[in-house]
Amino acid sequence: MSAPKLWVSIWFSPRKAAKAIMKREQVPLLLVMIKGLVFNLDISASNFLGRYYGLLWILGGSLIGAVVTGLILVGIWSRILAWVGKWFGGIGDVEDVRKIFAWSAVFDAITLLLYAVLTVRMGNGFFQMDAVDITFFDFSLFMLGTVVKFWFYAYLIVALSEVHAFSKWRSFFTILCFLVPLALLGLS
Repeated sequence: MSAPKLWVSIWFSPRKAAKAIMKREQVPLLLVMIKGLVFNLDISASNFLGRYYGLLWILGGSLIGAVVTGLILVGIWSRILAWVGKWFGGIGDVEDVRKIFAWSAVFDAITLLLYAVLTVRMGNGFFQMDAVDITFFDFSLFMLGTVVKFWFYAYLIVALSEVHAFSKWRSFFTILCFLVPLALLGLS
């Protein structure tokens, strides 16, 4: 399956997309970079870095560190999701989990577009949310981002169940066993 077809298939046919992704040899670096960039922007927004730095510094720093952050994020999440999946009887290896997790950057690409619109509308205020008035349109974009995040987790549940060859419930608990400690640490 070609890359453009995968971008669509992930949304509407995640099991079929996961099978096609596992057959691919490599993950495009662009996907890893998108995942890292969105993570960096999330960290900047959640830590209100707009109070201390200008918009260009935040965007530039996030972009410069995107590849490194993406590689670390994909590497760590893949290893842990493969390892925890084995607790539940999964047979997937780290390489296949890495591929399906890296391709989940398709959802991050939509989030990146939403962030771009919000940054154009709000400027540096996007990174200092307590100091800005939010319009209904801005709120709608935030809600759309939440829907995209839920869709990401739905894809991940289906894709992990395909990689590990177990039920979606086991896949759900694999993700839950990974996210609960992160939430307790305040890292998710």
